[in-house]
Amino acid sequence: MKIVEDSNDEIKKYRREHNIENMGTTLTAALILNDQLFVINIGDSRTYLIASDGKIRKKTKDHSYVQELVDNGFLTEDKIRDHPKRNLVTRIIDGEIGNFADFYHWQIFKGDAVLLCCDGLWEPLSDELIGKSISTDKDPQLIAESMAESANDMDGSDNISLIIVKPDIQLNEKEYVESKTVKFEKEKGK
Repeated sequence: MKIVEDSNDEIKKYRREHNIENMGTTLTAALILNDQLFVINIGDSRTYLIASDGKIRKKTKDHSYVQELVDNGFLTEDKIRDHPKRNLVTRIIDGEIGNFADFYHWQIFKGDAVLLCCDGLWEPLSDELIGKSISTDKDPQLIAESMAESANDMDGSDNISLIIVKPDIQLNEKEYVESKTVKFEKEKGK
């Protein structure tokens, strides 16, 4: 929460000092503690949690006009990337009060990867391509460079920024699920 408040204060100060009416930014940030991933998100930058098989396990939800259309059943998820108002964000850090971030807490497992990126990357690349690219055994820096190049070749009309993290997690998903199942069955049987 403090990162959003501090960022909001800095933008407010900058806007006031430079007499700027409209200015803001999106934010997605992640903290990994042991086998736990904590994410804060505001706007249409995203954090993805990707399994070793390339399947996207979790991703943040955009604060955008098109996401609201999806949420209300007026648009399908696969149409977001092509909608003419896809870049209209509904929440940003802009020096004003009331633009709240979402917080996420996800369990991470051995082989999982984390991607933080702006819409300049995820709009031109499908979720399938993102997952497939990140699940390779290549160095995360090489993957990031390749993905940025692909996004630029496909569109290139927006800035492209991304961070890929492949944490060294020892917790195996299958063992975790089995241990939770056994614990649940024991508690249920009491």
